[in-house]
Amino acid sequence: MYICSCNVITALEIKRAIIELLKADPLRVITPGSVYRSMGYRPRCGSCLPHVSMLIAAAEETGAHLVLEDDYSLAESA
Repeated sequence: MYICSCNVITALEIKRAIIELLKADPLRVITPGSVYRSMGYRPRCGSCLPHVSMLIAAAEETGAHLVLEDDYSLAESA
């Protein structure tokens, strides 16, 4: 699923970037801007930022490894 249509970024790409940031520094405050910078992008219109914030919150609350499992289980069932 595309989260950012301006930069053509999928939810899986964003989740992977969040996980890499958490692995690098588990105590770091992750923001949508830091996620975009880690991927080499900048938000353009900003309509994706609430979705990115929700993905960050999910990764921090449930654990990074659980966030990716949803995508892989969906891909396997297709």
